[in-house]
Order: sequence, then C-alpha cells, then structure tokens
Amino acid sequence: MKTNRPLFILVTLLGCLPAIAQDVSPVAVFQQAVVDYQRSPTDETLAKVINQAAALEQLPPVPEEARKHFVRAGAVFSEAKTPEAYTQAAAEYLQAIQLAPWVADFHYNLAVVREAAGDFPSALKSLKQYLLFKLPGDESRKAQDKVYVLEVKAEAAAKKLAEEQRQAAAVAAGKRLREEKLQQNRQALAVLKALTNGANYGQHHSGRVSYLDPRYDSNSSPYITLSEWTGPVWWRFGDLTVRYFFTEDKVYLGYVYGNGQASPNRDPKNLSDAGAFLYVGTPNGSRIADISWESIDGMVPGNTPLEARRKTRVWANVYEANGDFYSSGARPPGQTPIDPNARYAYVWFKRQ
Repeated sequence: MKTNRPLFILVTLLGCLPAIAQDVSPVAVFQQAVVDYQRSPTDETLAKVINQAAALEQLPPVPEEARKHFVRAGAVFSEAKTPEAYTQAAAEYLQAIQLAPWVADFHYNLAVVREAAGDFPSALKSLKQYLLFKLPGDESRKAQDKVYVLEVKAEAAAKKLAEEQRQAAAVAAGKRLREEKLQQNRQALAVLKALTNGANYGQHHSGRVSYLDPRYDSNSSPYITLSEWTGPVWWRFGDLTVRYFFTEDKVYLGYVYGNGQASPNRDPKNLSDAGAFLYVGTPNGSRIADISWESIDGMVPGNTPLEARRKTRVWANVYEANGDFYSSGARPPGQTPIDPNARYAYVWFKRQ
C-alpha cells in the first residue's frame, strides 16, 4: 500500500490539471483582482487590477452604472465654480472607478478635477495611478510631464499651508498671551479693590515745615530724603479726600466730598468730565506692585475729557497693608534705587 500511494496522488493531480489551468486563466485572475479592489480599494489592489487588465486580450465592457457616474462627473465639472462642486465631481469619478477600476480615463479625469480643486497631492496620486496603465508613448510622456508640474504646485501649496499654519499658531499664541495678561491685570485690580474696599484717603504733603508755616518755601521745604521719610515731615493738606475708582482695565485716584460721597459726574465709567481725577493706574501683571501710575493734568478746562488730558508717568507706591498711596513727580518712576540723600517732594494719601 505504501508503494502504491504516491502513484495514486500523482494520477489524481494530473487529472486536475485542466481544471487548475482553467481557474487561473487571465480573465479569472483579472476578475478576482477587481473583486479584491472593490472590497479593499488600496494602491496595491488597484495596481493588481491594472496589471491583470494589461494581460487581457480585450478589456471587459464598462458597466452602465460606471458609465453613468462618469458622465455625471463630467457634467458637474463643466459647471463647477465652488469647492463643493469640485468635491461632487470627484466623488462621481470615484464611484465610476470603484465599479470599473480598469478604465484609464476615469483616473486621468479624476486627476484633472483634483488639480482644479487645488488638491495637488491627490491629483498627483491619481495621475501616477493613470501612469500604471499601458499608455501610448506620447500619452505617457504628457502624463509624466504633468506629474512634474503637479509636484511643483504641491510643493508651493505645502509651503503656503505651512506658512498659514505658522501664522495661525502665532495668532492663537498671541491671543492666549493677551488673555493671560488680561486675567493677570484684572487680578491686580481685584486685589487692590479688595484691599481698599471703598475706603477714603486723606491727602498729605511732605515738608520739613508745614505749608502753612511762614518759613515754608515751595522750592525747598517739601523736599525730603529717604532718611527723613518716617520723621515729622507729613502735613495734612486741608480736608481733601480721595478714593480708588475702578474700571475693567484701570484704576483711578480721585477726589470725593468730605461726607464720603463721590463727586458728581466724576465716576470713571463716565469719563466725559474727569477733572477730579488725580492719578490713573494701568496694571501690567498680577500684583499691586505691577501697576504703573500716571498723574492726570488738572490745569485744563473742566470740560476736557479724560482721554484728552495730558498724563505723566510718575513714581508711585501702594502700601499693601492698607492701600496708602505715595507718589512723587520728581523721583524717577519705577523701582530704580535712588541716592538716600537725594531730596524729592512727595504726596501721601493716608487711609482714614
């Protein structure tokens, strides 16, 4: 039995040869390639369809449904003026290709539509798939030259897109930074507002003698050194009283009546009459110390709006224990260290 079994297998295989040969005919292989592509339309399965089509003596007829999509695509493309129309035309060609992937013209026309739509990478893909077909020499030459043109267009489009994305990212980053800065600024104002809590502050001037003293000399008496800061050099300036007023992005220091009521028509929300405001602070960070201060010129007609009044950057400091406000028009603005023996005139608004 062992000696007869190989002979039996050989006879059986020889008997099947015609059937095997029939199953692997070019038409059958082509048909299977089409089925494989329709199940999974990839570059690889499409290449198999095109290769097997080249081995056929005659291509199969174009299915009527594929022909319908081909004609519809041409009709849509001929009238296309919008991205949506180009997308519709491309979709029709893709439907035709799905049904009859062996038709070279379908792939070429899809490349044309995609190029017109500005989708150069997809146009290149379709044109390279077209070049897989067995084309006449001149047609192959034209298509290959078109590939080179599309490559240039694709490179330019990619550079343009990268630049647009870079600019968009820069704009978005700038917006985030502005929003973060705005939140920090609002935090500084919120901290100062909570600290002062609507309190009144009495106006005091520096001076080695009172401004009411006959010995007072405006050219020298108000000027004190840092060592004199805590000495008896501060004088109440009448009954002038100020208060902090807040807007969304700034803080003002302005006069109030002796009874604590805000002066009429002096609310910073209505800046058309702002003669009572002495200082304006602009936050530049999340801390009270990050607020920069400017003095507001009051020596102008009373109806001059606040935005039209001259403003001068001044040295100022808010005492973060109670909101007391110190300022000097002569001392250099900012936190730059000064000579302890240098003399400057100051104003002090002391919490009442």
